Amino acid sequence: MMKTFQHIMHGARILLYALLAPCCYAATLDNLGFDDWVISGSCTKDANILCNGYYKPREYATMNDPYTPNQPITITSDEASFVAKGTSVFNGNVIATQGNKIIYANKATVLHNEQSGDLEKVTASGRVQIMQPGVRVDGTEATAYVKADKQIIDNAVYRRYDNHSRGEAKTLTIYDRDKMQLCPGTYTTCAPDSNAWYLKASEANFNKTTGRGEAWNARMYLKDVPVFYWPYVNFPIDDRRQTGFLQPSYESPSNNGATLIIPFYWNVAPNYDFTVTSKYMSKRSWKFDTVTRYLTRKSNGKLKFDFLPHDRAYEALRNQKYDDPAFMLSNDTATVLQRNDLKPRDFRYGFTYTHSTNFTEKFSLNIDYTDASDGNYLNDFNNNTYQFANNQGWTLYALQRGNLQYTDVFGTLKYQLEQYKTFYITNGPVGQQQLSKLPEIILNSATVNLPKNFSFVVNATYVDFKPRLVPDNNVALNYGQRFFIRPGLQYTLSEPGWFIIPRVQLNYVQYANLHLTASSVQSPTNPQGINPNHPHLAIPMYDLKTGLIFERPTDFNNVGLLQTLEPTAYFLFVPNKNQNFLPNFDSVINQFDYYQVFRDNRYAGYDRVSQASQVGLGLATKLYRETNGEELAMLGIAQIRYFAPNTVPIVETGNVDPDWSPIAIVGRLRVAPKYSFEGNFIRDNVSTKTASFLMQYMHSKHRLLNFSYEFIRSTEPDDITGQTESNQKQISASTAWQLVSQFRFLGRYTYDLDYMREKLVLAGFEYHTCCTALRFVWTKTWQPSTLTNCDYIHGFGLQFIFKGFTGVGNMEDQAIAALIPGYNANITKF
Repeated sequence: MMKTFQHIMHGARILLYALLAPCCYAATLDNLGFDDWVISGSCTKDANILCNGYYKPREYATMNDPYTPNQPITITSDEASFVAKGTSVFNGNVIATQGNKIIYANKATVLHNEQSGDLEKVTASGRVQIMQPGVRVDGTEATAYVKADKQIIDNAVYRRYDNHSRGEAKTLTIYDRDKMQLCPGTYTTCAPDSNAWYLKASEANFNKTTGRGEAWNARMYLKDVPVFYWPYVNFPIDDRRQTGFLQPSYESPSNNGATLIIPFYWNVAPNYDFTVTSKYMSKRSWKFDTVTRYLTRKSNGKLKFDFLPHDRAYEALRNQKYDDPAFMLSNDTATVLQRNDLKPRDFRYGFTYTHSTNFTEKFSLNIDYTDASDGNYLNDFNNNTYQFANNQGWTLYALQRGNLQYTDVFGTLKYQLEQYKTFYITNGPVGQQQLSKLPEIILNSATVNLPKNFSFVVNATYVDFKPRLVPDNNVALNYGQRFFIRPGLQYTLSEPGWFIIPRVQLNYVQYANLHLTASSVQSPTNPQGINPNHPHLAIPMYDLKTGLIFERPTDFNNVGLLQTLEPTAYFLFVPNKNQNFLPNFDSVINQFDYYQVFRDNRYAGYDRVSQASQVGLGLATKLYRETNGEELAMLGIAQIRYFAPNTVPIVETGNVDPDWSPIAIVGRLRVAPKYSFEGNFIRDNVSTKTASFLMQYMHSKHRLLNFSYEFIRSTEPDDITGQTESNQKQISASTAWQLVSQFRFLGRYTYDLDYMREKLVLAGFEYHTCCTALRFVWTKTWQPSTLTNCDYIHGFGLQFIFKGFTGVGNMEDQAIAALIPGYNANITKF
């Protein structure tokens, strides 16, 4: 090792070092040995407010490049007795530096080999400080072994700036640059003037390379009171994913009973991990939720699998139903299907698998697959785990889909297999069986630009519809094969301020190998039935979209704005052709809204095309920020004038004017970055069909308020009452509001105005300190339990977090975020 020793006699050139003055400086805790802790109640950073201060490391002008063992060592002091081989003594304001390592002391003894002169050991005494990036240690005496790259400090007080931790040790050893050992010692992330919690161990190690800490014979103290003991504990010291138990939590929903939740995370590899969450539910027994994630150079995926070896509540429900003769002996289709779904087995499970592989930039594979042991399982644990399960009333449709996709400049070609597995909930009505698509081939071409402002596009699909075989289900379905193609030719004529876009399309559909129910086949007694002999139909479609764009500059509060006024007309003509002889596999009417005024078909799916002779009229005004084009506001109103009635055999329900569509209004507004509004309003000539309004006030990431109103007129039967007029009309308010720096209130209230009942109530709070956090949440959720009754599920959850010591699962955060738009927890952060 190179040796460079510099000494300056009588202190004439003592290097002076000072703290950089912080913007909100108030005082330091030098009397506690923490002269690097700046006390302040006015800092803007959240962590500083919670801790009433922050660490500000000393910065030395002589601090060189990152440390390496071969770097020279420089020592300065007031006075020195130096020898090249043997022992040198330095007194008064001693500073020894090697790269970005610094030792500060009142006195230092330097031992170098008497034969070779190589530096072997530096012993410092007095008020000793050892500093390196992210770490500072103070002590009464320290010994640095140069060749071993090790420093031993007695009666040490340390702080790790990178994870806001500190502690004490009778003996503290720093070795291999990134490792630290305490014998015995303490560890906490609380501020220097607080001991809200700390860990005390006979031995503790911190490894910056692995990001882990470990302790033996460890005791957890709360305010100097011992509360827990570990013979051995391993914990994270940074934000890296680490194997170990996450923070347990507690909740008590009324349908599951008191529930203790203990997550365990296994960091299998940098691109693989596995989480198992053990839950003990007093009303059900043990439940295990597992999540496996993986990421490779070309693929990524997630498998969620959870199960109950034995469910006492499900067993009780099953026994109750099995003891009911009316349920067991009924031949009613709905009851039979529900009975089949009430499985006579203890083991219950559910899983969802998603996968994506990009074989090349153009060729990819995607899988979405959900299944469960029984439909009651999906209903019992409907906590967003089954993100591909579609709940329609009491019947659950679980999506099972896989596709291969090829995309290039010419468009997208997709080969897909898709089906919905149908589950039937006990005591719930039976929904309609879903046809499977085995397979479905989809072609969507890119827009092909032709000369003279012409462009061409074509969309096509081939589907082989097949029914899922359901035991004891006597309901027959029509199924078969369908080929659909729609080429379109468009001409675009536009200039600044106006545009005219005429288009012609040909909608062609053909069916083959049809399997039809007897009642649906076309016959002399049923002339409106389906033609079983390869029916096909070609329908031309003509439309023209034109509009004007007026602009004017304006300003508001000294902000330059650009306002537009955009009248638009959309002409659509589709000739009236009989479609009764065609089967209908998947066409349903689209919900009418502002944007439907400018679409070429009122129906989703490819079996039906609405006859049309109409013009859609719209007027919109928009407001943009002049500097960057950001849209700040939009208000639009639109309506369709019908010149001929719709004769396609799918009719829109409700009060329909034969001459005019409902009027549609849409609006968006951002008054400022903190305020946003969005609303929709649909009304026909008799009544309001849809009305919704959403307002959000985002004061900061810790203070937000949401308010919404939603009304949808429906003619579907209500799940509980069976009434044909079942409108959805509800109001909702939610908030996550920081009342003071430590306390945040969480709340949501949703009220059903149609049935005059609460649908959801959530109330809770988060309490943060510098090094701890507490979250409590209480919920009340309306959930129907039978066809004629309703019930509320009550529950509460409790979490307590020691920041910087244990991690926390994120399922609770996700669940709350789904109920409070804009909510961001960060409950484990400082």
